[in-house]
Amino acid sequence: MRQSFTGTLLLLLAMLSILSCGSGEDKAARLIEKSFDDGVLHGAASLTVDGQIVTRHLSLDVSEASAFRLASLTKVFTQLAILRLVDEGELGLDQTLADALPGMEADWSRQVTIRQLLNFSSGLPSEVPDTEEGEGVVFDENGMAASFLISLEIGQLDFEPGTRTQYSNLGYFYLGAVLEAHAGGTYAQAIEELVIRPAGLKNTGFGADQLDGEVHLKGYETNPEGDIVEAVLDSVSARYSSGGMFGSLQDLERLSAIVLGDDFLSVSGRDEFFTQCGRAGADDPAYVTFTGHVPGFANGWVLSRQPHVVMISLNNRVGENPRAFMTPVLEAARLAGVALPENRERYQPTEAEGWMAISSLREIPEYEMNAVTFPFIEAMQSGDREEAFLAMTAMFGLDPAEMAAGDIEDYRGFVELEQGIFDRFGPFIVSAWRPQGNGYEVFLETEDDARGVRYRFDPSSTNPGFVSGKRLGTYGFELTD
Repeated sequence: MRQSFTGTLLLLLAMLSILSCGSGEDKAARLIEKSFDDGVLHGAASLTVDGQIVTRHLSLDVSEASAFRLASLTKVFTQLAILRLVDEGELGLDQTLADALPGMEADWSRQVTIRQLLNFSSGLPSEVPDTEEGEGVVFDENGMAASFLISLEIGQLDFEPGTRTQYSNLGYFYLGAVLEAHAGGTYAQAIEELVIRPAGLKNTGFGADQLDGEVHLKGYETNPEGDIVEAVLDSVSARYSSGGMFGSLQDLERLSAIVLGDDFLSVSGRDEFFTQCGRAGADDPAYVTFTGHVPGFANGWVLSRQPHVVMISLNNRVGENPRAFMTPVLEAARLAGVALPENRERYQPTEAEGWMAISSLREIPEYEMNAVTFPFIEAMQSGDREEAFLAMTAMFGLDPAEMAAGDIEDYRGFVELEQGIFDRFGPFIVSAWRPQGNGYEVFLETEDDARGVRYRFDPSSTNPGFVSGKRLGTYGFELTD
């Protein structure tokens, strides 16, 4: 059972009570402490500003050296290893996968570049085809996965590489194979050589399959009855270069400082890391945010170079809402000066910018994608989360019956976030639309014109009946008001 919106609202209201006085750093420290006291965070967290640790908070039986399963934070290590090979001249970001991975002959691999694998614009599906959730790569007798990945039959890409973004663990699996080929060993050896040893990390590694508490902490989660139980995980190493690593708060603090420095990556390498290689679709080089979650573990990492701020949260107990931990993580980083998106400014659609006033979705001209965008907007307005989930998956051309459990959880989390905004700050009514390229934007606002929400929808390049959609902004309010 997912945490109720009431619980999330209480968290936000509690945050307000401790953010009324003191410096931004003091407020962030109190927010982190409060989040531990309330059980939203559980494990290890720290905030560093200009190289100085402002606060470090640890749960009982957890130390700064305790190792957590990093889940998708593994991708950061993969990114850094690839970028270091680029700095050494071993790889090129615009090199195709076919060129970078010996033996790779699939037609699609001649279209996809290393840069596109890094920034999730390759068109590859999320997971290895025809596998269950939690499965991943298969290693050969030498502990390498390249031969397995080369032999996969991917078929047609989901979209033309470089035309849009779509989260893909499979894309990062192939980057792991590229590391094997160019570092001359297993993925674990490549990460050791290119990241762990140069950065001086002590409690970070790859492939701890047994969650016995000896290599890294056990993870705990909330079951449908609301009880905290030990998490049951499939093979960690099978998640490979996308999610197979473990690491400690202390090591991530050290790695953050090194990445922000001048010696680990070249200037161009850091620019890549802080834009598309770190954050798909990024339009500024100031900061990156990362998350990683699997049963029993939920982690967040904000790394900013303008200003120098690092916020890390590693959690080994996950509540009913597995993404609740990111609310205080992002807010603490924002209080410390990171220019994360805020919702203060009230945007007003104008005719000069191409907006046209409407009072109903039916006033939007006929687009093929209306059949999936209209139900999504209407479900958000009605507050029916199940209808919103079904509408969102249909909008992206997904069938819940064929989706992996983790993907279903992700989409329900997206719906919970969006619906929470509608529940707390609405009701919103459709007020304007404007064409944008082959798609359009829709603006919804409250009856008193005080608050607004803006969405953009673009037709899929492969099937105009499906959609690439995103919320561009919320206006006239803050989520922590």
